[in-house]
Amino acid sequence: VGCGAGEEELCLPVTVTRDFVLYNPAAVRLETITPAGGPQAFAEGQSPVTLRGYTEALEAAGGDVDLYPVLGRTRVRFVGTGGLVLDVTRAGTHPDPGRADVEVALPYVTPRATAEVLRVSLSLDGVTFTDAVEFTIYNAVVTAGSPAGGPVGAAQGVTLAGEGFVNLPGGAVCTYYAAEAGVDAATVPAVVESATTATCAAPPADAPPGEYTVALSLNGGFHEVPAEFDAVGYEVYDMAAVEVTAAEPPGGPLGGGTVLTLSGEGFKDYGEGLAGCVLVYGDGSQAFVEAALLADPPRLVCALPAAPSAARRRLQEGASGVEAVAVEATLGGGAPGTVTSSGQRFYYYPDAVLEAVDRTLLDAAGAEPLELTGGVFDVLSGPLGAVFADYVQVRFGAFDAPEVNAISDSRLSITTPVGNEGPATVRVSLNGQQYSSSSLEVTFQGFHAPRIVAARFNEAATTVVVQYDAQGTDRAGQQGGVFACSAVLDDATVASIRGSSTGPPQCYWADDSTLVAYMTVGTAVRPGSTVATRANVLRPRGYVLDRFYSEATATVDRDFPCGRGADLVSLCRRPEAVLSGPAELSNCGDELVLDATQSLPGGVVEASFSWRVDPSASDAAPALNAFLRALPADTRVLRIADLSVFEGSRFTFLLRVTSFLGRQSRVLRWTVTRADAAVPVVRLSVPTTVSARPSEPLRIDGDVDIASCYPGREAVVFSWAFVRATDTSTGAVIAEGASADVGDALAEALATAAARPNILIPPFALAAGRTYVLSLTARMSGGVASTARATVVALAQALQLALPTSSRTHARADTLVLDASESIDPNDPAGDPLALALTATASPDVPGLGAMVEGLRVVVPPDTLAAGVVYVFTLTLASSASAAAPVSAEVRVAVGTQAIPRVAIARDTAVKVSPDEDLRLRGTAEWPVAGGADLALLWSSADLNLTAPGAVLTSSLAIRNLRISAAALVPGATYTFTLSAVAVSTGAAASASTTVVVNRAPFGGRLAVSPASGVALSTSFELAAVGWTDDDEDDLPLLYTFSRDLAPLTGVQLRSVAAATLPEGTHSVYVQVSDAFGASAFQSAQATAAAVTVDAAADAAIRGAIETAIFEGKGSFTLGLVE
Repeated sequence: VGCGAGEEELCLPVTVTRDFVLYNPAAVRLETITPAGGPQAFAEGQSPVTLRGYTEALEAAGGDVDLYPVLGRTRVRFVGTGGLVLDVTRAGTHPDPGRADVEVALPYVTPRATAEVLRVSLSLDGVTFTDAVEFTIYNAVVTAGSPAGGPVGAAQGVTLAGEGFVNLPGGAVCTYYAAEAGVDAATVPAVVESATTATCAAPPADAPPGEYTVALSLNGGFHEVPAEFDAVGYEVYDMAAVEVTAAEPPGGPLGGGTVLTLSGEGFKDYGEGLAGCVLVYGDGSQAFVEAALLADPPRLVCALPAAPSAARRRLQEGASGVEAVAVEATLGGGAPGTVTSSGQRFYYYPDAVLEAVDRTLLDAAGAEPLELTGGVFDVLSGPLGAVFADYVQVRFGAFDAPEVNAISDSRLSITTPVGNEGPATVRVSLNGQQYSSSSLEVTFQGFHAPRIVAARFNEAATTVVVQYDAQGTDRAGQQGGVFACSAVLDDATVASIRGSSTGPPQCYWADDSTLVAYMTVGTAVRPGSTVATRANVLRPRGYVLDRFYSEATATVDRDFPCGRGADLVSLCRRPEAVLSGPAELSNCGDELVLDATQSLPGGVVEASFSWRVDPSASDAAPALNAFLRALPADTRVLRIADLSVFEGSRFTFLLRVTSFLGRQSRVLRWTVTRADAAVPVVRLSVPTTVSARPSEPLRIDGDVDIASCYPGREAVVFSWAFVRATDTSTGAVIAEGASADVGDALAEALATAAARPNILIPPFALAAGRTYVLSLTARMSGGVASTARATVVALAQALQLALPTSSRTHARADTLVLDASESIDPNDPAGDPLALALTATASPDVPGLGAMVEGLRVVVPPDTLAAGVVYVFTLTLASSASAAAPVSAEVRVAVGTQAIPRVAIARDTAVKVSPDEDLRLRGTAEWPVAGGADLALLWSSADLNLTAPGAVLTSSLAIRNLRISAAALVPGATYTFTLSAVAVSTGAAASASTTVVVNRAPFGGRLAVSPASGVALSTSFELAAVGWTDDDEDDLPLLYTFSRDLAPLTGVQLRSVAAATLPEGTHSVYVQVSDAFGASAFQSAQATAAAVTVDAAADAAIRGAIETAIFEGKGSFTLGLVE
């Protein structure tokens, strides 16, 4: 007989037994469950527990009666409590017929915010269940552990930090797993202190030295708590291998502050505040001083306290000698058993005193003998003289003497260093670090070959900054703009900066003493690299003879390559992880793509990317983390072809970025949920949080994929909505909901984008200091929909004071007008000119000048200014509409008695000009007296040859308006242009000048194409602009435009990646990288697409892809396929 749907039970085989057991259910009890708790989100069927039971028959028979299996229907029921909705019944097994034990696998429970309780009951016949026992199902994760090491036999264990820790019957344990093969794991007791802290006992005393990982189990070893990102590491080390071999400098002043460096063996960082110097005083007492650990080679560096008070009093009162203390190292915070016994000494001494110098007029070229007289030099002439001899320094201004010798305890013989012309202060240091409070004065005359004071990376680690001394240089003839670094730096340095990049490295002078070299993504410069000046090219500023050429070299500091801040903190910036991608996937098994290409890498060199999922907030965490750990370190875009192969519906991804200097970002979290319907997948072109300048437009593009299993073919319906606006500093909600008043400009932008996947927010639609949340919803006609949100932080901008004329001439009898009426507050969406206020001062003073301010103009009446005087007017712009700081600009006005033309200059912009666009200057010139006069005009510039072929695009230099070719402007250069006007009849002349700064283009990056070859019309080529940056943060964010064979592939976008299909052939693909002021850099690469055979199936696939792309609103992708 057939079985209908839902009648499967009727079709099961019937088993007939001869035995039927009658039992008293009240005599069957469930006593315990082992373990007493277990983790949520454990893989289905892989978490068995044991139920210990009891029956009177078993007790009477001594436990030998095989009662449980006889009945054949053992079932275990799990019922959730509180907020956990769960009711699952599962078959149990009997591993030992002689015992009343039942094994059963736990049901899968999606990760939850808190621990929950399951009520577990047992049935022998599948019908009648015992009373329930409780089972705690927890959600725990380990986030960190400290210390990360300890000596053999240490008493202190590891304190683990995390979330969701619980106390269970049976107790917690920790297991130390050795990295070395053949070393047994060691399990030790643990104590759960709180939901966020657990303490593991120390490894066994016989644990051999080596690396271990530490795992916590809350249920007696049955299950281990997963680590959030990486397993907690612990090293057992041998104290005999930790040794201090040198302490430098050997001493310091009684007042302390000496930065002591301990060199030695076995130094490692086992946790914050654990590495340190230990001072052992004569009375046996000790003082622990926290130290920074420097690498390559490992050293401990600490700032020492003052000498003991008794020693200070004794030595300051005139007693001779020093105060000696023993100096040791500790890697365990000074705890017993963690301090070395190396026997190094440090000597406190009184401050040195300088009394006289035998000559005060010195040659700036140095190398002269000189003698200093002073007091308290006895440390140099006594038994410690040999110890201190190599550390004594005498500093003249910014330079240390190359040679210092002690003649006696009151006299020093030195060779003078180079110096900067003018007075210099002389101080002495007995330890090469701390200089005396007493000083002498000398004077340098002449010049010296420029010296490099320091070579370092900038804080963003995108440029090499070469700092020459304050004397200044002649810039090797490179007076303005960007130029080839080979003009100043030697071949080896240029090759190092260039690395594997294709073009020669570029440099510019920030001032006469500061050379900046652009690094690129392929640079070979690293901490410890040498920077050297090219021979015979760089002389002192203002020096014209053929000598004093610099041959200076310097090394990028290995420990602090970007400079050192307070408390020995590196100034190199920390990378920042940034993600964009969908927050929701369909239930169709579609691809998940998370894009980290907009992360800030912490340097121009490519960063590495580490991906994980949070095991406490993600389904299928063990399997997913195994997959993510195996990804290459350069995985900037995470692709999981089908997330549905991993069980569950909620996944919280973690991303950590590590810079080429080893600095790590904070871990970024990104949650993706899998819907229970065929929803479209929505992504935005910007990260979840994006910063924007109110005065500039912001475009946000939506990228939508129709679910692969969605029934039917139809267009996606898009809708943009305003969610809320908050005060960025306080978080207070200012407006919320679709009906909120968001201002006309933003409301119009939302309305215009109502049915599009992209939105263009116009200038001044956003108010500075506010954070906006906007959403894009993609909806299918069947009602399924998905939404993505963008958080836009409107940044505060500087006021723009439009005062293009920087200097001019003026007739005393004429009215002087300084016009700043084009000034704006870019933070004011209303653009209210009444919110702007202008104030003016002048040097020399102009009485009553404040009353001459009319709105945004300064109008100085005739005969107010004195003839023959050059006035410097300072105009300051402030705004009551925003918190922007006031800005100021100066105008120099030379006043004469003769009537002269009125001349002024305006230009298209009041900020930096783009090197990619022609510069347009608009001049005005008129005769101030009624009736006028014929004026002869002429443009000139001391910085640019305007008569050079192609420099000027207007017909003449003798006209009011001037157009200068972009090709004539050097990026980074500063130019002053002057318009002169002469009255033909009288010869009366006047002029006005304006100064412009040419913007420098983005730099450092490359264009990567993956794959390099594929199949026409089917392969999706990924174009990635990697490593691009700008030397001015005000120029950010960067914008990217991708093209192929000069045909556009994308519009201007914030994303640095694009995808494209290509027709058959080898193609040149391009990226244009632009900054906020229009300066652009270009990079190209090659991509090859093999021929595709377009049979009926391929034709149908291509047509289907075109149709789907149209439905999804992907115009550029559609055009690529159509071609």
